[in-house]
Amino acid sequence: MIKLLFLIFPILLTAQNPNVYAALGDAIYDNAPKIETLSHFKDFESYREEMQEYCDEVEKTKKLGYSIEEGITKDRKAYLSKLRALSKKNELYMRLAGEMFHNSMQESKSDLFLTLVNLEVVDNRKYKNEILSYYYSHNQEIYASPIIDQFLQEEEEERLEREKRLKNRPSKEDIEKEKIRRIRERDRLEKEALKKSLEEESKRKKEEILNMQQKELSY
Repeated sequence: MIKLLFLIFPILLTAQNPNVYAALGDAIYDNAPKIETLSHFKDFESYREEMQEYCDEVEKTKKLGYSIEEGITKDRKAYLSKLRALSKKNELYMRLAGEMFHNSMQESKSDLFLTLVNLEVVDNRKYKNEILSYYYSHNQEIYASPIIDQFLQEEEEERLEREKRLKNRPSKEDIEKEKIRRIRERDRLEKEALKKSLEEESKRKKEEILNMQQKELSY
């Protein structure tokens, strides 16, 4: 089968989002291009119109955020209200994208799978094994994207490290030799300790005898 190189729709990310309520707005603004891309897929056809309307609303809200930041308007309350409403839809669409990610693997929809991986709609690191497993099963249909390629490199490095550890692991014969060496070394130390103990005991007794003799001579 001829390999399919799937070209996802271009995603243009603004260099910077409005700083006003950034903790809430960043996720909305960063995910909007992903949602817009997904709206073109047949699997999202029933959501297409509302997803595109959502993306238009995100763009309008973003402009409002810049206006507040630049001091052109001061309607922060209205801006926050819009962000909260958009945040709920953002969570809905990203959750839907996550479900589609799992479905794409179950139903072997390689083009959708590759796009969802590239868009990082789920935690790719968390699903690394599943992603690689799908890639190995369908590598005649899809190319390794930069994310998958990184995972492949990591897996190869891990394989080489395992081989290195196995190569450096001592053989059964080496283990047995080391065991014998330790036993002999232990016996040697025990003999030396016993010899030293006997010598000290002999020395102590000699000193006692000498002391007794000296006492007897002194009387």
